[in-house]
Amino acid sequence: MKKIVICLASLFVTTCLQATSLIGIRADKSTTVFALDDVMSIKVSESNLMTVNTFKGEKVEDFNVVKFNTNQAKVENLNSNGNNIQVYPNPVKHTLYLVGATESTSISIFDISGKTVIVGKGESINVESLSKGMYIISAEGKKVKFIKD
Repeated sequence: MKKIVICLASLFVTTCLQATSLIGIRADKSTTVFALDDVMSIKVSESNLMTVNTFKGEKVEDFNVVKFNTNQAKVENLNSNGNNIQVYPNPVKHTLYLVGATESTSISIFDISGKTVIVGKGESINVESLSKGMYIISAEGKKVKFIKD
């Protein structure tokens, strides 16, 4: 199994994170998630758009941004009529991201007892104020569990 390790360095601290997948994001905010085992190469064109080539012979083009998913847990899917919303990282410390959501996406977070603890809109939500534990996020009428670390 191929693994990519990303190291972020500052003057005094070096943090290495193991990447498990990557997320390609286009200008229209549509996304494609690739397992790193499937990625052969990423090429950047003269117009700064990225193309992902896979070992399966696929060539997926026109990504404006490629983000590495560096959490240890898998990306959780919220399926909504063929449209996927994915939440990451899970577990989360500060900000939970919803790939596939828009700025107008309604988000609600519930504690394990069902009490609403955070309500918001957007593509991400700050969960830093939550205590450690398990929560449920609801978006686009779908729900998924996540862990606040």
